[in-house]
Parts: sequence; structure tokens; C-alpha cells
Amino acid sequence: MNLELYSDRAKQAVQSAQSLALARRHQQFAPEHLLKVLLEERDGLARNLIQSAGGDPRRAESDIETALSKRAQVTGGSGQLYLDGDTARVFASAEAAAPRAGFPSVEAMERFCRRVGRHDLIRAMPTERSAA
Repeated sequence: MNLELYSDRAKQAVQSAQSLALARRHQQFAPEHLLKVLLEERDGLARNLIQSAGGDPRRAESDIETALSKRAQVTGGSGQLYLDGDTARVFASAEAAAPRAGFPSVEAMERFCRRVGRHDLIRAMPTERSAA
């Protein structure tokens, strides 16, 4: 995970998600922590994406809360937080998708997503060109 490729806002979301994991005494930082934080953002980009794709943001939030409540909790220890394998794959996918979609960094891709209207977001994303 190379946080230098992300915007300050994305870095803040990661920090908030890590804080959430620690507050809930989870030893692993999972994608569910990040999604919970993103669903709580004031501009609602994650909620709008889910809705634009035909999903129900309230259901997603409920499902994420259920998944988080099932994660193992630890007591004692050093408070060390480990990156879970799925979380590592989420970041690796974002870092690989940006250049394939024509963006120099994840931050540039994020700025594009925020600039485009929520209804046109999925349609407006550049498509990956297949190799001939």
C-alpha cells in the first residue's frame, strides 16, 4: 500500500478506518472498516456509487455493521493493527486501476470521481483499452 498515491482526504479515511478498528478492539484492519467510514462521509460519494449501481446504501451500512460485529476482538496486547489480506488487495487494485483507466495516480482518479455528477459517474469513467 503506497499512501503517497492517495489524496489527503483518502488518507484521512484510512486513518479513520484504522481508528475504528482499534476502537472496536479488532486486530486486523479490514475492508469493512474502510467502507463503514466511507459510508459515513458527509458528501456521500460511497452511498451515491452504491445507489447508482442499483444497490441500497442503508442495507450496505447494515450489512457492514453486522460484519464488523462478527469480527474477533482482542484484549490486552500492544494495540498493534495488522492489514488484513483483503484490505491489501483493495489498495493494490486501486493502485493498479488508476493507470489502466488513464489516471496518473489514485488521487487523480478520486478527484475525477468527485468532479463528475453522481448520476453520470459510472458512465463517465474511462474504460480500459484491451490489448490488440
